[in-house]
Amino acid sequence: MLRRLGLDVIRWPVGTSVAVDFVSVAEKTSADVVVDVGANIGDFAVAVRARGFPGRIVSFEPGSTSGATLVARASRDARWDVYRMALGDKQEELTLNVPVATDLASFLPVSNRGEDHFAEHLATVRSETVQVERLDAIWDTMVGGDRAMVKVDTQGWERHVLEGASGVLDRIVGLQVELSVNSYYDGAPDYLEMLAWLRELGFSPTWFHPISWHDGSLGEIDCVLCRAG
Repeated sequence: MLRRLGLDVIRWPVGTSVAVDFVSVAEKTSADVVVDVGANIGDFAVAVRARGFPGRIVSFEPGSTSGATLVARASRDARWDVYRMALGDKQEELTLNVPVATDLASFLPVSNRGEDHFAEHLATVRSETVQVERLDAIWDTMVGGDRAMVKVDTQGWERHVLEGASGVLDRIVGLQVELSVNSYYDGAPDYLEMLAWLRELGFSPTWFHPISWHDGSLGEIDCVLCRAG
């Protein structure tokens, strides 16, 4: 009802959101664009804008239902662009598994841990064939900018997205990635493996935010990183 009136509901105070730390790094690095990969319905972009980021936001979301909602929300912001596609390490078509909770859509199958602890959220409702592009291949036409903050929330597909950005890493000043401590998806890289690889790429962690846990064990965490030096 509120969205039909042109209103969005966000967590208050805004300072409780991971977007605070993301925008803090964006400000310190003079970022000129935010790239939101795996945008779902746009909650992250809304929070970043509410926190005061004034520049362009470019969102990528392949899911049909969530993508339609995303386009509608972005239409009210002249500096927010949306592209209905996924990102990866090569141009191809892939099958996206869309579960009950659409923000958990993934190219990867659900792991035994995911089925044990979050079956009601991760149960696949439908599969969709979606287009996948490399970020460095579409950067100049769809993104632009020389000092980008990139957020990747793709349910275990994060490394593929960043491998597809290898040609524009020099234009990325900061990242936010979702890391798997105890993965809910088969094939998702371990968080220590990802952190070591990101360090090799020149990025150093600045903040960690727990996302999910079960029986006292962390499942996933958000990590905000800044280019070292």
